[in-house]
Amino acid sequence: MTDLDNEFGLQCPLCKASHQIDVHASVWLRLSSDGTDPYEAKNQDHEWGDDNAAWCGSCDHIGTVRDFEANNEARAKRAADAVYQYVKAKGEAYEESSSEVVDLITDLLHLAAKLDQGHEPVESTLHLARMHFDAERSEQGLDP
Repeated sequence: MTDLDNEFGLQCPLCKASHQIDVHASVWLRLSSDGTDPYEAKNQDHEWGDDNAAWCGSCDHIGTVRDFEANNEARAKRAADAVYQYVKAKGEAYEESSSEVVDLITDLLHLAAKLDQGHEPVESTLHLARMHFDAERSEQGLDP
């Protein structure tokens, strides 16, 4: 994995910089007669997530935090979150197993077949997914 200049695993998807990323966050502010002060607020917490806006100070690229999660570990975490939600939606206990991933992929292939009216939608979906997977592994200097 590439060394990044922040502990959040964020990197500009355009220029690959990681040292000047700004994230739009919700913060508590103390209101005063001359404006606002985040340091005077009793609650100095701030919150942001994958859907918050992110900006690269190196190249001016704007996107969401999710767009700036440029490593395969972040991709795997998003997928794990999706598998967890999928298993819960089925009313089953989450076991963190590869069989749950297979079940989700199977249902996604049913969805692909329903959405794509082209020739061999399952094969084309799997082929395209494999191309993306190989490219993302290659970006990180890993073997596909």
